[in-house]
Amino acid sequence: RPEGALELEKRDGGWAAASAPGVALDGAAAADLAYHFWSLTAERVVEESPADPGQYGLAPPRARAEGLFTDGGSVVLLLGDPTPAKDGYYLQVQGDPRVYSVWTVVGEHLHWRLADLRDRTLGHSLAAEDVTALSVRRPDGRVIQVVEKPAEEAKDFPYGFGRFVLARPYRTPRGADVEKLRELAAAVLA
Repeated sequence: RPEGALELEKRDGGWAAASAPGVALDGAAAADLAYHFWSLTAERVVEESPADPGQYGLAPPRARAEGLFTDGGSVVLLLGDPTPAKDGYYLQVQGDPRVYSVWTVVGEHLHWRLADLRDRTLGHSLAAEDVTALSVRRPDGRVIQVVEKPAEEAKDFPYGFGRFVLARPYRTPRGADVEKLRELAAAVLA
C-alpha cells in the first residue's frame, strides 16, 4: 500500500499491531477491518474475466491485504481504483478472475494506517460524576466555562439550577442545564 505495511494480530481476544507493541487499538475498528476477510460482500460483479485488470487499478493493485486464519486458511484481497461514481472500489480476491465492486468503506479500511486504528478514548479513569469544571475554547477564541457551585452557594440556593453554573462568557454566573452537561461530559470522557 502507499501508506506502508500494517500488520495486526488477534491476541487473547483483542487486536494488537505487530509492528507497534503496546499501542492501544480501537477494538471495534480493528474488528471492522478483520470483518472484510471473513464476511465481505460484493456490491456487484463488474466483469467475470477481464482481459486488462489494469483498467480497474488491479495490475498492480493499489493495496494488497491478507487475512490468515487459525485453521491455516487465508484470503488475499486486491484493491483497485475507486469506481467512477466514487461510491465504491474495484476488488479482486486472489485466485478468482472476477472483478467486484465493493462499498467505499472497504477501500478506505484497506488504506488505514496505524493512526486510524489507535484507541482515542480519553479519561479512562474518570466518570462524568467526577467532573467539577469544563472549559471549551471555540475556534473564534471565545471560552465557555462551566464550574461547580461552591458548597456554600449550593446550600443557599437549594432549588437552584443544580450543582453547575456557566461562569464564562457571562459576567454573572448563570444556571446550567444538568442533563446537557452530563451528556457533554460523557461524550468527552467516552
